[in-house]
Amino acid sequence: AGQGGTARPIEGTGTGTNIVTFGVPTTIVVDEVADMSHLGATTIHLEGAVTPTVTGSVLSGTAIMVAANGDTLTLALSGTTTNTPTGAQGVVVGQITGGTGRFESASGTITDNVVLTITSVTPTGVVAAVSSTFSGSISY
Repeated sequence: AGQGGTARPIEGTGTGTNIVTFGVPTTIVVDEVADMSHLGATTIHLEGAVTPTVTGSVLSGTAIMVAANGDTLTLALSGTTTNTPTGAQGVVVGQITGGTGRFESASGTITDNVVLTITSVTPTGVVAAVSSTFSGSISY
């Protein structure tokens, strides 16, 4: 448990949009809406860098989750994806690094099992629909 906090399981599902912009580095921006235990209706904004591999990609970045009441969680992210015929699937692990309101000293880990379905491809990037299943533990 975090400082004076109690470890609680966290789970939920979400959907959104993933935008990859090719370059050096290749960047990713994800915006999702989710329904999560301890947060309620949640918006998620992720920014990071993606390194393509032979079979998928490796990513790192940060995310902010805004709970229904406006309190936020901040996360440091790392993950991998594997290419599929329609996009990719993977696992992204977020280490909770704090937040605001009741999550000010929060800690824990949230794992996102993600499925990406490509909706458009241009010479400069890829847009995909995101479907997420979240699980983990949060202390606050």
